Amino acid sequence: MTDGETAEFLHVVNQAEMRAGRLAQESGSSQQVKDFGKMLVGDHQTADLLVVDACRDSYLSLSRKELTADELRSLDALSKRLDRLAKLAGAKFDKAFAREMERDHQQVIDQLKGADLSLVNMRTLVAQLMPTLEHHRDEAARLLQPRLPVGRAPPRRRR
Repeated sequence: MTDGETAEFLHVVNQAEMRAGRLAQESGSSQQVKDFGKMLVGDHQTADLLVVDACRDSYLSLSRKELTADELRSLDALSKRLDRLAKLAGAKFDKAFAREMERDHQQVIDQLKGADLSLVNMRTLVAQLMPTLEHHRDEAARLLQPRLPVGRAPPRRRR
């Protein structure tokens, strides 16, 4: 991805992740999913402000015209997956949401690692956002781990 493609890609991803976070806050059945949704909204709002600032400083425009056909298909698929998530409830929502967030964040990380950035402030932006994206991916993966009821120890292994 070029600098302009990367900026637009990040902008659209941030908008989608904020939508996903609001959906988790509304539809999540566990407090962990609701908290994760709140974190997504806050972190991606901040990230989007950084993207807008980087674009302004680099004279880049935020236009979907900057994206390739493959990038547009990927972002449209993300939107459709969020639409499907919105139809789920309870534990099914929580599990599907966590799975989607883990996958989506890994895809974004992979795309950014493959970006061909020539502008210093865009390389700095990506480097600045990468730890947050990795943290979101890891938190989503953690949500997929089975939880023990409070006060219960894991079963002992028999030898």
